[in-house]
Amino acid sequence: ELGRVTDSEMVENLPLVSRNYTQIIGLNPGVAQEANDARGLGRGGGALAAMPGGGSIMAQGATAVDNNFEMNGLSVNDMESSMFYSAGIPVPNPDTIQEFKVQTAQYDATTGRDAGADVDLMTKGGTNEYHASAWEYFRNEDLNANDWFTKAVGSPRGVLRQNQYGLTAGGPVVRNKFMMFGSWQGTKQSNGIDPSSHKIDQLPPLTNDRSAAGLGKIWAGQYGYLGAWAGVIKADGSNIAPQALALFNVKLPNGQYMIPNPQTIDTSKPLEIQGRASLSKPGSYNENQWMANADYLRSDRDKITLRYFGESGLIDQTVLYNTYGNDLFIPTRFDVASIGDTFTLSNTMVNQFVAGFHRSVFDMHYNNAFIFSSLGMTVPAAEDKYPLIDIAYDGFATGTTSATSFGEDEYNITDTLSWTKGKHQFTFGGAYDYGRDD
Repeated sequence: ELGRVTDSEMVENLPLVSRNYTQIIGLNPGVAQEANDARGLGRGGGALAAMPGGGSIMAQGATAVDNNFEMNGLSVNDMESSMFYSAGIPVPNPDTIQEFKVQTAQYDATTGRDAGADVDLMTKGGTNEYHASAWEYFRNEDLNANDWFTKAVGSPRGVLRQNQYGLTAGGPVVRNKFMMFGSWQGTKQSNGIDPSSHKIDQLPPLTNDRSAAGLGKIWAGQYGYLGAWAGVIKADGSNIAPQALALFNVKLPNGQYMIPNPQTIDTSKPLEIQGRASLSKPGSYNENQWMANADYLRSDRDKITLRYFGESGLIDQTVLYNTYGNDLFIPTRFDVASIGDTFTLSNTMVNQFVAGFHRSVFDMHYNNAFIFSSLGMTVPAAEDKYPLIDIAYDGFATGTTSATSFGEDEYNITDTLSWTKGKHQFTFGGAYDYGRDD
């Protein structure tokens, strides 16, 4: 085997900006990993911008989707393997992790399902001693420098506040027979510097005068979408399409224009990019995760383990489409449950059996500042709910064409028999894995 174990002491003491253990998988030999972006909205880590899942972890030259993730011997892979349409993988907090091992070569029968790294994480169980802990980790933008582009348009530094708090407790229910361990962690993040909540937008020199005459003054003499044969835009704006006029006048409940006015204007540039606007509206990430583990010692040779991990989270990306009022909401949910039996057959032979279930749910939906029909457009009812208007050249968008929801179920059974003979160890095993996407 080629691999290394990272124990609980290292996981708890290394600086993990969002308490996500996948951020340090790249410390293992043979593994390449992109640096974690501490500005990121959500859990961050060695994965996706918002959802962790191994998206940027590459082992022994394999691709980022070739990794295999396990929790307590149970497969917890992201079957979608997509940074846009998946919830990633479940990530317990560091205070619940006993250890994790990253193996990069010579896999045995229970782990060799992919060509990349095999990441096997073990969570803590109960002991014969009572232990408990509590914590609070806090971040604040007061210690951050302002972004160069934000400062250039005269805007203040973005908000970045994160609270992570929780507790653990464990000990014997019946000493030497039945032990339990449990934990809970909550996360609240307000983030105005992630690329999904902070944009520098290039716009025409818009003002609060969004009348036909006001817009005509800006675009007078320019060709419209239909080109030269349709003529140029008149100075009084009388030939601007009413739907376009309505789009530029869409306002939010707070009275702000959906398409903002630029803060700075440079008339030496082409008209469509003379203005520069800093869009900043803090996005949010809220998560709760919980764990309940039990260990039952049937005898000195037989140990039964029960493991359950659950997580529920919600991400709000506020200016992903370079406009205000068109938020992208991403709720996620994980459930991982398993039962295992470790039986010592003799001084040289051990059998381990694990069966479990992994469920992840990803639901992507949008808040829209308008619908097509409110602009005077005639579209099918199904399309009216998803008003996508995309200004292609250095412009903006107003949403997407649909909402997306995925559910993934994974059932897993493994059995491994290890036999030690002198200096040699022989492993015999098999695994059955059934996955299903909704």
